[in-house]
Amino acid sequence: MRSSVFGPVSDEATIWETNALTTVLPITGGYLAIGDLEVEDTNPGEWIDGTAVHAYKLDANLAPVTSYGTDGKLQLPLPPGYLVHYPSATRLASGKIMVIAEGWPEGEYSLMKFVLMRLNADGSADTTFGTDGWRLLEVPYSASPAESPLYTANAGRIFELSNGQLIVTGSSARVGYSRLGIVGRLSAEGVVDTTFGPNGNGFLLVQPVGAGYGAWLEHAALDSAGRLVVSGSTAIDEGGAYYDLFVARITLAGAGALDSSFNGSGIKVFSIGAEDSWSTGLRVDGNTILVGAARSGGLGAVVRLESDGDLDTTFDVDGIADINPDGLFTTSRANVIIPSGGGYLVAGSLGGRRAIVRLNSVGALDTANASMGSTGYWRTALSNGSTYMGAIVDEGKLIAVGAWVTSSAPAPIGYGTNTNESFVLSVFPLASDGGSGSTTTTTSSSSSGGGALVPWMLLLVGLLGLRRR
Repeated sequence: MRSSVFGPVSDEATIWETNALTTVLPITGGYLAIGDLEVEDTNPGEWIDGTAVHAYKLDANLAPVTSYGTDGKLQLPLPPGYLVHYPSATRLASGKIMVIAEGWPEGEYSLMKFVLMRLNADGSADTTFGTDGWRLLEVPYSASPAESPLYTANAGRIFELSNGQLIVTGSSARVGYSRLGIVGRLSAEGVVDTTFGPNGNGFLLVQPVGAGYGAWLEHAALDSAGRLVVSGSTAIDEGGAYYDLFVARITLAGAGALDSSFNGSGIKVFSIGAEDSWSTGLRVDGNTILVGAARSGGLGAVVRLESDGDLDTTFDVDGIADINPDGLFTTSRANVIIPSGGGYLVAGSLGGRRAIVRLNSVGALDTANASMGSTGYWRTALSNGSTYMGAIVDEGKLIAVGAWVTSSAPAPIGYGTNTNESFVLSVFPLASDGGSGSTTTTTSSSSSGGGALVPWMLLLVGLLGLRRR
């Protein structure tokens, strides 16, 4: 069914008992949604209790493939005795799927590690990988052997390089110490490459401000030169009460290093005019960097940086475009930025509802494109509870995912067990100008990230930045 304006005809969804689904991958004949699910509940309301990673297989019409696992749902292979959550995934050149998540021995939340899982192209577990399809990965907190391995690890993204090696990103912390961003390089089989990083341990640490100032590394993407771009938030006071945005660029050849051609140090820290702000999405368009940003309790924004790290002042004067069509909203999120028709489609939320906003090339609301109607944005009709929206792009489709919370007092998205959360997936066919949308909806995930309108490039999304705040 096609609609004359961008947006789904219906917003109905089936409630699944999932905590958060964070990745949707197109596969032959349909889609594979990957997320975490509470599999036991010995302590009701404890968000870290009994979680495991599951995959949900959908056909081209977004109906469950009931022959997959149990009624379309399959628990992925996990280390015995481990609880695992917040997965992200990428499709490999071989067609297989690599999943990264964070996990810990039950009852030992402070001993968190990265967990890698590999699936075959059809979504079944690849038991030839590691131990029965999984591998544990310890990541460092600092250069000092006495401070490795870390005490907690928060998994971010995973990428495959052209030579088959893997790049992983995330954050790490020791109890009582500030948090650091981390980037690691692995072999195709998930073994740490100790030639990467300055300390021979396979990892490079990202600390935007300095010792004692914590940082969350939340999003990552590869640019056209094969460099890794990461975004997140960093404390700007030693107590960690206030956060600003940061973007860093890292060269991946040899031992890897912060790219000094980016802002002189490889890291750019900047404010969007709020006491607390953080990255909600990242998109690299050639060498142009676009960051989805959020302010605590306020408006989201899209920030555009030039290749050298400077704010692009041709974009909404100061490089920061607020997401507030016609000045009607007090809250918004910018989770996904997709170049389209000379401007950008921004998926996120407006006033607590899932939304897509079209901006022109200079960051202003674009009301001239008929596909979005005269308002320049689409917003779901649902008004009960908080909703967020993310998307991936694959061969001309915008695959939009979001959460619909019906509880009058819901837990934050991705935290706790809230049976009133529905996870909605909608598929919008995109014309070359971002054309009109047609959709079906079913359960899926809360997500964030960005995508390129290139058939062979798949962008993964997850609300990895929003999940912890």
